[in-house]
Amino acid sequence: MPTPKKRTLTLHSRPASTLGVIVLRVSIRGIEPPIWREISVPETYTLAQLHRVLQCVFAWLDYHLYDFRIGRKRFVPVVNKMPGIDTAVTTLASLKLKRGARLIYTYDYGDDWEHDLEVVHVAREPMNPRAIPMPRVLDGQRAAPPEDCGGPLGYARLLEALADSRNPDHDQAHYWVPRGFDPAVFDRPAADHAVVLACAWGAI
Repeated sequence: MPTPKKRTLTLHSRPASTLGVIVLRVSIRGIEPPIWREISVPETYTLAQLHRVLQCVFAWLDYHLYDFRIGRKRFVPVVNKMPGIDTAVTTLASLKLKRGARLIYTYDYGDDWEHDLEVVHVAREPMNPRAIPMPRVLDGQRAAPPEDCGGPLGYARLLEALADSRNPDHDQAHYWVPRGFDPAVFDRPAADHAVVLACAWGAI
C-alpha cells in the first residue's frame, strides 16, 4: 500500500494596505526672496481640500475665490459659477500626477496671488486603519504675505514701509501684520499645527 503524501499548507500573507502620498513644493509667484512651502498630501484629497491646506500653510483667510490650472484644464469650486471642472470631486489620484508635474493655484482674483505647485515626490506608505490620513508641512522659507495687502507689488510696498520708520505709511503698515512679524521667518511647527487642527476640526 503506497504511503500517502504529506500535504503542505502554504500561507499567503495578505498585502498591507497602502496610501499614496504626494509631496508638493509650493511657491508664490512674483516675490523675491522666494516664499515657498513643502507639504505632503494624501492622494485621496480633492483639489478643494488641497485649497484648504494651502490656506493654512500660507495663513490665508479663505475670503476669496480660487482656481487650479493644469495645462489647459481649469478646476474651480462650483460656487464660483464659472466654467471649469469641480474641485470638490477631483482627487489628486485622478490627476495621475508624477514627479515633476506642475499645477498653478490662483487665490484672490483682486490681489491675484499665483502659486506654482511642483510634484517633488510620489510615494506609497503603509496605511494605519485606525489613523486618518493627514497632510503635513515639511519645510518652507519666509513668512507669508497678509491677506488683502495688494498682491506681490502691494506686499513689496508694505515691507518697504515696515522697514523705514520715516516712510509716511510706516505706522499704518503695522496694522496689516501680526505683532512681531518678521518677513524672513517661517514657523514650520506652527504651520503644521494649524493644518493638524484644521483637520481635527473638520475644516479640511
